Amino acid sequence: MKNIVILGHSIASWSGYDIYGQKSFIDLLVEQLNYNLLAIGVREGSEERILQTLKKQKDLDIAIIFHSRAKHLYLPGCDRDVVINKIDKSKCDYLIKISNPIREKFKDSNTLHRFINEYNQYLNDPSVQNDRFIGALLQIDQFCFHKGIKCIHIPLTDNIPSWFNFASGNCKPHIQEIANTHLEKGYPNGLSQQGQNVLAELLIAELSIL
Repeated sequence: MKNIVILGHSIASWSGYDIYGQKSFIDLLVEQLNYNLLAIGVREGSEERILQTLKKQKDLDIAIIFHSRAKHLYLPGCDRDVVINKIDKSKCDYLIKISNPIREKFKDSNTLHRFINEYNQYLNDPSVQNDRFIGALLQIDQFCFHKGIKCIHIPLTDNIPSWFNFASGNCKPHIQEIANTHLEKGYPNGLSQQGQNVLAELLIAELSIL
């Protein structure tokens, strides 16, 4: 049985349970191909979280990676990341309410909100954040290449430098573009019911020729 991870932003954040009889595209994929799923992405997942999750895996055969954006801030020890320039007090209240790891780290929404405000005031430089994103992207690619992990990279194409080419696997931006046509609220990863099935079929086809 092959070991697989499906990592990245929110689209890769749902697995392990059905909703109204619908499985996530991740569950559809691993069940049909009889893969062993080691890890998935998280809500608003950052590029640095992808890297850190990859480095924790043992005996990994395949990685499907929905690459993130520079604006996503990695929160170590938490079960999700945040879009740093879209956080207000109400969002902090929500995160503290729904996430035990975030609540354990920040204690209350006032502390989280203060941290976000101070980060934005003193540390949030778009150029630096972009450099950090590209640095993590390079490390992900090189880690997978040197470990011999077969990869399907699914980038947000407007966020990848024109000079960058993946060495570790196939780059398939059209999969994200197709997913974008099936966005719908209701399921945890933001895809419609049809979108779950379409994405599973696309990825199964890509894996068959990887």
